[in-house]
Amino acid sequence: MLGPLTFLSALVFVLGHGHATHMRWCTIKDQEQKKCQDFEKVLMNISSEHNMTLEPKCVQGSNAIDCMEKIKNGEADLITLDGGEIYVAGKNYDMTPVVAESYGEPKYMTQDSTCNPYVSAGNYFAKSCVPRVKEAKIDTTGKNPRNLCELCPMECDKDGEYSGYSGAFKCLVNDVGEVAFVKHTTVASEPNAKADDYMYLCYNGNNGEIGQHVRCNLAKVPAHAVMTKKGHSNKATYINILLKASMNYGNDAGDGFRMFDSSKYANGKDLLFKDSTEKLVDVSDQSYE
Repeated sequence: MLGPLTFLSALVFVLGHGHATHMRWCTIKDQEQKKCQDFEKVLMNISSEHNMTLEPKCVQGSNAIDCMEKIKNGEADLITLDGGEIYVAGKNYDMTPVVAESYGEPKYMTQDSTCNPYVSAGNYFAKSCVPRVKEAKIDTTGKNPRNLCELCPMECDKDGEYSGYSGAFKCLVNDVGEVAFVKHTTVASEPNAKADDYMYLCYNGNNGEIGQHVRCNLAKVPAHAVMTKKGHSNKATYINILLKASMNYGNDAGDGFRMFDSSKYANGKDLLFKDSTEKLVDVSDQSYE
């Protein structure tokens, strides 16, 4: 289970010499592909500094599911996924976490492995907007309720403007829905959002102001995580390289490459990693369950 994120006090590179290590990152947007190409140079710098032979490459997919397919088929090695996608990747594509994003607080995996979360939500909410909830590769049993995408029927089996946490917030802003499930960093990361216009729904039925997420939330959810194929022979190398990159390029105050800032890329957002990420942490001993 993806439990509390842990911080490492030291990094040890374990890559053997004499052969090139492929590190193929799957991207899903043109902007992300461009940032990934810049990230390639960073990874090459790290490998050179530590006498490593690394071959980073950016592989563009059409969406997260397509990237999962590419990783399963050996056409790519890595992708960053959100909490829901982590569950799908682990359950349907035999993938495992490498490192996770840290936003300054511990995150927990709260997925109930004995219960289909989509069916539970469909039974609770009359109408919802959950993009791709009826996509065959996600709804593998065909039991995900169609009312979960009744508010955005064009997105039942594909991504759209209401995908992801930003999309969920946009759904609320556009009055498509009355409640949005987002992370505590979502409102602050939306440039045109006014915090005073929204409030949290607390677990005990009360309300809370934006910023009071510690005392007012519905659940603690998993951080986004970089995923790879289970049993990948280069997993330890990926962990070490990404932690080193996070230490050297995670500070957004510098003039060089910024891992956790996407604004340079045509005002992009959350490319490769969420912009609200503070650092990457090792969660290699945990799973999606």
